[in-house]
Amino acid sequence: MSSKNSVEGIFKESIDKLNSILMYLDHQLGTVSLTKEEIESLGGVKNEVEPAHKILEVSDKKPQKKEKKKEEKKKEEKKEEKKKEEKKEEKKEEKKEEKKEEKKEGKKKGKDKKKEEKTEGEEGKEEKKEGGKKGNKKAMEPKEVFKLCDLRVGYVEECTVLEGFNDIYHLVIDLGEENKRIICTGLRNHVPIEKIKNTKLVVFSNLKPKKFGKDHESNGMILTASEKNGDNKTYELIRPDENAKPGDKVYLDGTELDPKKEAQITPKRFSQALEHLKTDGECFCIYDGVKLRTETGFVKSALKNAPIS
Repeated sequence: MSSKNSVEGIFKESIDKLNSILMYLDHQLGTVSLTKEEIESLGGVKNEVEPAHKILEVSDKKPQKKEKKKEEKKKEEKKEEKKKEEKKEEKKEEKKEEKKEEKKEGKKKGKDKKKEEKTEGEEGKEEKKEGGKKGNKKAMEPKEVFKLCDLRVGYVEECTVLEGFNDIYHLVIDLGEENKRIICTGLRNHVPIEKIKNTKLVVFSNLKPKKFGKDHESNGMILTASEKNGDNKTYELIRPDENAKPGDKVYLDGTELDPKKEAQITPKRFSQALEHLKTDGECFCIYDGVKLRTETGFVKSALKNAPIS
């Protein structure tokens, strides 16, 4: 056989086989109908060609993958939506909390404002009693301010360190009253106990009580003179004369003694009074240039020309 005939035979055989495959595929797809004999005449092509339903299954795989991806995308979108909703809820809760806090702050400010108005009202009443006129900005005369101060001789019966406050003394003082006075002072780092305990001193007795922690309250202030020594400060107690008794009133020399107890002084008048209290060049305690005294003698300190507080 020549090579030409051989090539033609192979080509013809391939064409026939291809036609058989196409015929079988058409049968599987339902475009043509073949009998059993016709199928068998195809010479076993059916064994070499995938059934149509398998071909269709393969062709369906891509759409299925797309659908799966779409579903996954939808799930992710739902998750994102859920997260957004949760964040919105969180923000709503935060806003609610902020509004609550603002409401609380508003109430607190309102209370503080009422307190301030009350204090201002009390000071206004006091000024009226003292002869001042409403809206008059003129300050009271120093001597008129002193009349609102109640300075008394006190005897310190006990002096201990205040529990929970390492720099505070807790004093029990006899002021000639039915009950002893409790006064707390920050002199622990400046004045030793032996200079305070079992001694007489001068107490500013009609101040507003001051809290120290939850359990302690101070009712008054012991007077001291002070001077600066570089970065340090020296404090010396204000002392009455040796014949003074607990409860004796301290008043201005040259004025009449009025032993009555004064009402609680306001912080404003207290600050004004301290501006005029000091010692002179001979250690006498003076107020606006006038010496302080008790019935039995003058009041002094160990420091010269020093402010008193």
